[in-house]
Amino acid sequence: MEARKRFRASIKIHGLEIEKETAMKRLEKLAAKVTGRHVLILLGIQFLVQGAILFGTYPLITNGGAPPLDLQVFYEPSMVGFYLASIGEAGRSWYLINQATLDLIFPVAYGSANVALFLWLVKKCRLQDAFYKLGAVPLLIVFFDLIENACIISAIVKFPEIPKILESVTATASAGKQSAMTAAFIVAVILIGTAFARRKGE
Repeated sequence: MEARKRFRASIKIHGLEIEKETAMKRLEKLAAKVTGRHVLILLGIQFLVQGAILFGTYPLITNGGAPPLDLQVFYEPSMVGFYLASIGEAGRSWYLINQATLDLIFPVAYGSANVALFLWLVKKCRLQDAFYKLGAVPLLIVFFDLIENACIISAIVKFPEIPKILESVTATASAGKQSAMTAAFIVAVILIGTAFARRKGE
């Protein structure tokens, strides 16, 4: 019985190692194909979607009330209900129909652009292959952002009786997103500085 458990454990560990190796190879292959032009195109798409959100939909879901939750930093769980109440029924309906769609598109646009940017910077810095793992950092932002957006949609559907646990999960996901954004910014600055230093030293 004990031998069987050890055997199963070894299989799981071996499976995880294979998955990590496969993910690493995928990042390396992707990095080999990424060019500066690809990065600029993807960043352009990101900024277009971001512009549509900031100047197109955000004014319609603010309505003189609290700023959109996406723009708030480390907000309290109670802010979820307060914000949804402040934008009124029309704002909630608009959010559910229009903003929710963009909130699903933007993380994909942001994630694609910044994964490509990070991989391109690592390649430009001529760092070891292990540093291609940094390309996954923006995916943390995407992960938390999608959770936050899904929670906001759920809160709108349940309004005005929003479960406390839903408010807490929304605020926690937002905090995770903000922390991941900070980490990604620091990594990007370091990579850009390293790339410039390497280029200047040539």
